[in-house]
Amino acid sequence: MNEVKDGVHAQSEVTGVVLLTAVVVILSVIVGGAILTNIDTQDEPVANLEATVDATNVTISHQGGTQLSTDEVTVYFRSGNTERHSLSTIEELQGNFDPGETVRHTHNATGVVTVFVVHEPSNTLLYDRDFDVPLPLQDTTAPIANLSITPTVPTVGEAVTLDASDSVASNDSIIGYAWDLDGDWNYEQSGNATITKQFTDPGNQTIRVRVADSKGGTNTTSQQVRINAPPVAAFTSNPRPAIVNKTVLFTASNSIDPDGSITSYDWDFNNDSNFEASGTTSTQTFDASGVYPVTLRVTDADNETNTTSTTITVTDEPLARFTYSPNAPGTGEGISFDASASNDPDGSILSYDWDFDGDGTVDGSGESVTHTYYAPYRYNVTLNVTDDSGASNVTTQTVLANSPPDANFTSNCEGSECGFDASTSTDDGTIANYTWTFDDGNTTTTNDPVLNHTYAQSGTYNVTLTGTDGFGATNATSQTISVDTEPPTIENATLQDGDGNAFVTNGDTVSISATVSDSFSGISTATADASSLDAGTVTLTDPDGDGIYNATISVGASPTEGSQSVTITAVDNASNTASAMTNTLTVDITPPSITNFSVVDESEFNFIVIYWEFIESFGVEWETTDDHLVQTTVYVNRSGTLQDTYPGQSGDETYENTRMYETSGREHTVTIVAVDEAGNEACRTVTDTADGSDPPDSAYKSC
Repeated sequence: MNEVKDGVHAQSEVTGVVLLTAVVVILSVIVGGAILTNIDTQDEPVANLEATVDATNVTISHQGGTQLSTDEVTVYFRSGNTERHSLSTIEELQGNFDPGETVRHTHNATGVVTVFVVHEPSNTLLYDRDFDVPLPLQDTTAPIANLSITPTVPTVGEAVTLDASDSVASNDSIIGYAWDLDGDWNYEQSGNATITKQFTDPGNQTIRVRVADSKGGTNTTSQQVRINAPPVAAFTSNPRPAIVNKTVLFTASNSIDPDGSITSYDWDFNNDSNFEASGTTSTQTFDASGVYPVTLRVTDADNETNTTSTTITVTDEPLARFTYSPNAPGTGEGISFDASASNDPDGSILSYDWDFDGDGTVDGSGESVTHTYYAPYRYNVTLNVTDDSGASNVTTQTVLANSPPDANFTSNCEGSECGFDASTSTDDGTIANYTWTFDDGNTTTTNDPVLNHTYAQSGTYNVTLTGTDGFGATNATSQTISVDTEPPTIENATLQDGDGNAFVTNGDTVSISATVSDSFSGISTATADASSLDAGTVTLTDPDGDGIYNATISVGASPTEGSQSVTITAVDNASNTASAMTNTLTVDITPPSITNFSVVDESEFNFIVIYWEFIESFGVEWETTDDHLVQTTVYVNRSGTLQDTYPGQSGDETYENTRMYETSGREHTVTIVAVDEAGNEACRTVTDTADGSDPPDSAYKSC
């Protein structure tokens, strides 16, 4: 027995002499509605019921859930008529239908039977299912229904032959054929044993035929037929138009099969009905221009085919060519592009499209165009020409737009060491390296614009700088430099005091001079270190340009005593230096020492009978010392008038002056002066009145 679930009717074929008669035992929901209308509603029970139906019995089992009162549950059978049974009348139960219990009822229905179980108080449908019930074995003379369908897998719209003429009745004749053409158990057509049908929709379709003999016997058989939707062939080609002797790609991936899959793709490229290529894609080359038919045939899994054809235009390809000027353009410079060398063998060129930066976007159109680049770069310039057949051709050239660098440098040489600085060099991008040719057999390439170089000998050198940018463009500049590795020459370094005696002291004037020369780069500065004379560093000058550098200084307040010289230093224009010492002068800032200076007043008054007198008399004793003493002089003055002098480093002298008819002496000043070679003086003085009394110590003073 077959079970039909969820409203879908199962089909069964009964062979032999068993005749299936459809007796429907139906519970009419519409009729039952009148019965259920007057039932008081209660809480809806929840019960899991299952039913089985065979040729003689209906069995209902309680699988679980709510306990049911047998008086409240009604079982309905719907087939040819409707039967209604209370559970209490179907089988003896003890008042309730409990989970685990089963009830059984005998029936005589055949065909499709619908079983309903209803809880009457709550109007709840507890069970609803269709069953296909076979006939019990009966008369062996019942007809046998046979059905054939041609073709077995028809396509949509194709005429399908449905043939039941092989159906038989053993002891009788078949008098009627009823056809269910859509599987809904409704027989829409009757009469002939063979009919044709066209199906509009793809998919599975159930065909059922019921045959009846003259004795009232019937039999039903069915077959399921699949309606196939044929495939749809479609393809594209690329490029369009096709180019002579260039591969054309044919793609059939947009072909479809509505109800399955395409199993093969076959191509006919020469219109001879022979398919010489296969595959979803195929390539073909045409060796001459013209119009070519191309056919695609697709076959699906049911061996259904579909073809489509189109024509392919094959044309000669135009030739894209261009030149540009200038050949080495700089940034910011207009570049002329000329495509006049392009041509089309079988027609004319209609358009010229330019892509100046390789981004795939058209930047200009026309046979001749001008473009300017503002940043240094290697640009891919592409020309795409299209002819009057729609064929196109492209060509690409790399254009370097780049201005060379502007090389500049400064130099500074000190002796053999020269510094070079190219940081003032410029470029529209970046200078990658600097190449220096030093004109002494040495060349250096660096990334740093600053470097030093040492020359082995003096000379004049032509130094060349070559700047190279990131794209290899170069620019060079040269400078002539002088390299002087020899120091200056200092001759006749002389130190001379003002009076020419080679002795100096504070405030003396001293002349410094030297003959200074440099045969290569010339003298930059000449100075003298006169710190020993407390005159600091002195700049010597050559006002006459005769090579004699001189300066005049004054000995300072704190020179160094003794034999002293000064150091003359000359620096040439290459920073080479030379030094020389002058002759010495004796620095003496210490005056002589007066070790003894005393004055004794020996004056006296004398009276003689006929006259009198006053003798002014002073005894002077002195002594001086100095390594470079020149002279010592004692001066006797009276009333500002020099009376007498006494030379000598030391001595003992008496000064006398007689005054006739005078009774007293006058005031006298005695001074001692000692002078050395440097002109330093020591001086002491004492003033005393000639009266015979020695001057006190306090009367002695420095002068």
